[in-house]
Amino acid sequence: MCRAYSLLSNILFGIVQLPIALTLCTNMNKALQTKVKDLRKKSGLTLDALADATGISKSYLWEIENRKEAPSPSAEKLGAIAGVFGVTVDFLLHEETGSPEERHLDEAFFRNYSNLEPEDRERVRKIVDSFRKG
Repeated sequence: MCRAYSLLSNILFGIVQLPIALTLCTNMNKALQTKVKDLRKKSGLTLDALADATGISKSYLWEIENRKEAPSPSAEKLGAIAGVFGVTVDFLLHEETGSPEERHLDEAFFRNYSNLEPEDRERVRKIVDSFRKG
C-alpha cells in the first residue's frame, strides 16, 4: 500500500477518500514496475548490474518489477534508480507511456550537472557555450 497517499488522504479528506488513494498508489506502483523493468531491459542491465549501480538489493529490485503489491521505495531509492537511467522520479511514478519527455531528460541532466565537481561543471559550460557560438 502506498503509505504517503493513504496518509495524505486520511489527513486531507478523511477515511472516506481512502479508495481514491489506493487507486493512485496502484497506478503509481504499476507505472514504476513497468518503467523500471522496461528501462532496465532497454539498457541491457541485469538485476545484478542495476543493484550494483543503485546500491539497492537485487531482491528488492525484483520485488519492484514483479510483485503484485510492489513495495513503496524511499525517495532515495527512487532517485538512485532514476539516476541510473537518466530520467526523473516523476517519470518513473506516473503513467505516461513511451520514452521520457524532454523535460524529464532536462531535469535529470540538471540533477546530474548539479552533482558534478566545480571544474567539471565549468567544462560542461564551455561545451554548451561552444554550441551557441557555432
